Amino acid sequence: MATYRFSITWEFDLSGRELSVWTAPSRLRCGDLILLYEAGKGGGRKAFVAIGRAVTDAIRSYHGDDAHWAWIEWRAVRNPLPLAEAKKAGEFSVIGRSGTVKPLVFDKIARRLTAADPIALNTLRRWRARKGFPRTDEVPIRDLALASLEAEADERALYPPVREYLARQGWTELSDDIRDAIRRLRGPLTFDPDGDYGLRPDILMSRPRGKRLLVVEVKRSAVRTEGYRNPVDQVLDYARAVAKALSTAGFTDWKTEPLLVAEDFSVVVLNDARATARPRGVEVLRCRVWDGSELKSP
Repeated sequence: MATYRFSITWEFDLSGRELSVWTAPSRLRCGDLILLYEAGKGGGRKAFVAIGRAVTDAIRSYHGDDAHWAWIEWRAVRNPLPLAEAKKAGEFSVIGRSGTVKPLVFDKIARRLTAADPIALNTLRRWRARKGFPRTDEVPIRDLALASLEAEADERALYPPVREYLARQGWTELSDDIRDAIRRLRGPLTFDPDGDYGLRPDILMSRPRGKRLLVVEVKRSAVRTEGYRNPVDQVLDYARAVAKALSTAGFTDWKTEPLLVAEDFSVVVLNDARATARPRGVEVLRCRVWDGSELKSP
């Protein structure tokens, strides 16, 4: 098995095990091992924060952005290893999204990462023995073919027809007072709960008589991905910020309803939507498939 280093530019907030669709080098193969480095940009820890294992080969996203993607199984470590300490293991680079690490250097860093973390240590032992791979329904290959980091421009083409459909269902444009209440929407994100970001939901509409505000996130393909683009996290982050802004402005009796719209849904995302706890002040998340003319239950 080969050994790699992946780098991220956001805070890795996982506290246990997680499976995610991840950008990957084309030569990555199932069973390869990974060290995850969190860069110092934006307040990151500038440290190695997790170990990982590829649980699929890297596959080109031919219905997505043409990059290569793989399902990665991550295990966060109890004590991140600062870069300065990791450098003592030997020569390696943390520049770029990914790169190879010599097996001997990988072993030394991994040993330091897992020394005081029995769970991570046992996890790495199982991985080296090629044990405990997830079920195929937990890592659907179809999600890799649909994955994209650069899908926003394509998604914007869906906004007008989805908005028109919602208008036919009785949703209306925001009134001036509601628009003013959420004009400069800011708040934390799931992967950075202590941060404060400018937020721009894809579509916002309301039913004034029913005092309901709809927060819509639109995707061409809804698959579980890395960081702030994860669909369920995105729409709930936006809905939470909208609910807070409405409450702050005195609209305490309004309901905030999150809606995730996509042409294709991963079963993993649908399961996430059902299992994720809703934020305070936010209604249950609904998922709907856009078939080109109307929204339907997936």
